[in-house]
Amino acid sequence: MRNRLSTSHYGLLGVAITLSAACAVPPTVVGGEVPDTEIVYVSTNTGPIHVYSLDTETGQLTATSQVDGGVNPTYLAFSPNKRYAFAINEANPPDSKVLSFAIDPDNGALSPIDSVQSGALGSPHLAVHPSGRWLVVAHYGREADEWTGGSTVSIPIARDGTLGEAGPLNFGPDDHRCVNGHQVVFTARADHVFVPCLGSDSIVQYNFERGELSLNNPPEVRVAAGSGPRHLALSPDQRHAYLLTEFGGTIIYFDLDAATGLLSEVGTVQATLKPIPEGSKAWSAHIAVHPSGKFLYVSNRIEGTERGTENSLGVFALGADGKPTAVPDGFVTDGVNTPRDFGIDPSGHFLVSVNQEGDYSVLVFRIDQETGRLTRTQLLPLQEQPAFAHILGAL
Repeated sequence: MRNRLSTSHYGLLGVAITLSAACAVPPTVVGGEVPDTEIVYVSTNTGPIHVYSLDTETGQLTATSQVDGGVNPTYLAFSPNKRYAFAINEANPPDSKVLSFAIDPDNGALSPIDSVQSGALGSPHLAVHPSGRWLVVAHYGREADEWTGGSTVSIPIARDGTLGEAGPLNFGPDDHRCVNGHQVVFTARADHVFVPCLGSDSIVQYNFERGELSLNNPPEVRVAAGSGPRHLALSPDQRHAYLLTEFGGTIIYFDLDAATGLLSEVGTVQATLKPIPEGSKAWSAHIAVHPSGKFLYVSNRIEGTERGTENSLGVFALGADGKPTAVPDGFVTDGVNTPRDFGIDPSGHFLVSVNQEGDYSVLVFRIDQETGRLTRTQLLPLQEQPAFAHILGAL
């Protein structure tokens, strides 16, 4: 099932679609020259995907265009060559879709290409294979839909950015199925995939070969009961992995065997600035490793009046052994309100976060290269509720 979406622009923005093979680009050299401008994307729960230009001298965003992202486009992913963007529609069928867009090489504007059914419902995350030939979608599902909740699926990407049909659904091990799949993470070798499962307190470990998912051996890693695994981040050297638990408000860190794609739990540290009251849930949201591998960032949130411990963005220093240690004065709370997601630019100099409650807004921070601490450079109001932020970098 395919459909076309409408697009609108703030200025005169032409979109050129280049029909060519998806190929990986060379990695950014951290600490090298920072581009004058970078492209930033912010998606919303109500449909629009906003495109901005980030001035790296001032740390200020300027809106340049927007596109209709369909129903609840809560997460985006990008081809390695920066020619295509992909959005999930986190919804029930028939609105549970994956959309593809062409990226204008001059200004980052998005032009709709294709859309297909994601294969199940409630898809909170997707990731593009490092080759650019496939994307993998995790499905959260709903309590009333026990058969498709927690499923993971692979979708082929053609050279022109069009999408093939979703493959078979994968649920994790038969004796402990994934419940509420929340994220997809590829290893740099591109032959293994991790899916944190919030409802079953596990991380499913998949092999990935030519677009097909199969269970690794062992097929999963189980963590503390009730902790709610949400998002996982890998170190640039592929030696360590960091799991943020949504309910427990903890960072569980692992050793990663890049050759086998298997995780081994090492330890746990608190992800929040404040202690979590007994019987409460933290509602932590996102985690990312700095491109240098020196720092780890997390977001914690309060939802409504009863859910959560604090609204904060925190930074941790990473030791040689991979252990995260909270940086003194490294938590930012001023102006932070339900930070569901954030992104770090490829050079490691900026972090962009979104406030999902209160006054909807986008926050821009400059990253201190020595300490990892954040200094805010902008608070940009939004009319719609934001869900996702990503700094694509220079085109």
